[in-house]
Amino acid sequence: MPSGFSVVGGQTRHPYGPFDPMGSSSGSAVSVGANLTAVSVGSETSGSLIQPARSNSVAALRPSLGLLSRDHIIPLGPDLDTPGPMGRSVTDVAIMLNVMSGADENDPKTAGAAALNGVDFTQFLSLDQAKKLRVGVIIPSTATALVQQQAKMLEQVAGKSLSEAEVHSLLVEYMLPSLGGDPATAIDALKQLGIEVVEIDETTLPPSGDTAQVQLPYSFNAGVADLFGELPSPAPIASLAEVVAINNEDLANRAPYGQLFLEKSVSNTTTAEEYVRIRAVAQALAQNWMKTVLETNNVDILVSGMSYSGNAGAAGVPALTIPAGLDPKGEPQGIVLSGDYLSEPKLFAVGYALEQVLQGRVEPDLAATIAEIEAVSTRMAKPEAVSALETAYGAPSQAGFGSAVFYEPLAASADLEQAALAKYRFFVGDAWERFGEDAWMGPWQQVYGRPEGAAPDIVTELRGLEDRDAASSAALILDDVDNAESARAALAAVFDDPAVTEVAAYRLGDGAAMSGLLVAGRLQDQNAVYLVFLLD
Repeated sequence: MPSGFSVVGGQTRHPYGPFDPMGSSSGSAVSVGANLTAVSVGSETSGSLIQPARSNSVAALRPSLGLLSRDHIIPLGPDLDTPGPMGRSVTDVAIMLNVMSGADENDPKTAGAAALNGVDFTQFLSLDQAKKLRVGVIIPSTATALVQQQAKMLEQVAGKSLSEAEVHSLLVEYMLPSLGGDPATAIDALKQLGIEVVEIDETTLPPSGDTAQVQLPYSFNAGVADLFGELPSPAPIASLAEVVAINNEDLANRAPYGQLFLEKSVSNTTTAEEYVRIRAVAQALAQNWMKTVLETNNVDILVSGMSYSGNAGAAGVPALTIPAGLDPKGEPQGIVLSGDYLSEPKLFAVGYALEQVLQGRVEPDLAATIAEIEAVSTRMAKPEAVSALETAYGAPSQAGFGSAVFYEPLAASADLEQAALAKYRFFVGDAWERFGEDAWMGPWQQVYGRPEGAAPDIVTELRGLEDRDAASSAALILDDVDNAESARAALAAVFDDPAVTEVAAYRLGDGAAMSGLLVAGRLQDQNAVYLVFLLD
């Protein structure tokens, strides 16, 4: 499901242009970023507040677990979830936190954060306090090495060497935004402020996995049942299973992108005893990661980028993001600070100091963005043939396996393979970071390109793929699908249309258990259609 989509409100748009508003607190972040409100409240399980805030030029805090009451938050992971304040400045966020924090008898976790009850967080908005702290900055050296590797491939294709500036531009524009921005921005600003900086190469960090995701299949189902059980009797529904059943009565309108995660949570067989063990291990790993990094490098807090998010939920630690300008494409960037439990005073001190130097919030040009949305929407009026293809193979989604169809505007100068790669990465979703880019890109290879002037026949073309793995995937797409004959007809209606000027097929997978195929077609009207298939 696209970030920011709901069946009630439709698609939340990014106020700065054709960018992903991120999620799941998309609406909260966009409302502040677009100046529709001064402040808002989001919620986070593991990155879902900080990510959209960072992407929409908003300051936001994921507080230490228990600093804010979680009473009546619809749970995704009850032992991970927390609300958090968003605003256009760190001062806004601190004032919001003053109002929101405190003990709540309906949330026992708030007792653990009693040390900060009644504290005025605006007192920490001080450069003098920031100068007393040592700040560690995580350097994403793996990303740098990957970009250098990709640059060598581009050099071979282009037949010329790339300059150091061109390689750095690739890193800044395409790689660092997804990792939390360019650490050099924070390093330069911190040094300008006279704050001591310790650069931490990510290869020296302790092993880290996503300690939140392992908890969710059980905790989502159990947490929803507990919430419904607390509602005044009789509650309209009592379980996540009932939600799934109600959606299935009208899936096209109630869950147009499917409800795979809900179904997996309902069918999960983890017991309560097993969950207690899983949660304990995840919490220990996450808390140890943060303490080890801080103590090993003798720092008070971290400029962590998005590497904090896999551990923040399970560790219960805070994170603060502040605006840091726009990247070369015009998309907002942010600096993410994180630290140990109840380190909010330190985060506010350094965040406020950075904010004064960077002045990183850029006001959006809403008129230009709305005009761009209207233009794209006009171009994106979906043809009936594409809708039929979606019916056969599924609507756009981040399912991670199965199949999905995408339809998007594509500039005449855009490279079809790069656009297809973006759809591949989106479809894989969170697992892309969890398994690592190298795993997903290992199998990636173009296995077919329709020759210029060839008679279009996508079914025959797919059946004739010479690559063994791709051919196996093609057979499943063509034959092992509901209403296979109709599905093949839908494929032909889209990819054999005379308006399609370019067709290519790419092999996918994780280098191990998962394999698949991505078929991409460019249309004359500067739109593109993609069918992504990935089988576990």
